[in-house]
Amino acid sequence: MIILFVERDHAPRRWMKDLLEAAGARIVEAELSGRMDAAAFAPQLVLVELSNAEDAAVLREIRGTLDPGTALIALVGAGVAEDVVLSVETDEVLAEPVSMDSLFAAIAAHLPPAD
Repeated sequence: MIILFVERDHAPRRWMKDLLEAAGARIVEAELSGRMDAAAFAPQLVLVELSNAEDAAVLREIRGTLDPGTALIALVGAGVAEDVVLSVETDEVLAEPVSMDSLFAAIAAHLPPAD
């Protein structure tokens, strides 16, 4: 199982990678920026940090590169307007601050069944 975590800043990407790897996941991290082909990472699930309207536009582009069955979970900062969140096709939205229990439950709910 590969989880792609997309965030603008290096420190939160590294923290999330360490956290999820400690729980047994295989994590690929990427900087949130325009023109990303998320499908190139072959993830089963994508977690994206959504901090502002600009991030939402990039998130829409990411969604467009993914296979239809790939789950996308948005981690949404407090300053993001509801209409921005609703403008992005996600499988789940978690409002920050996100508890580890909520994060792990969302990931588990959207992972494909094990072979």
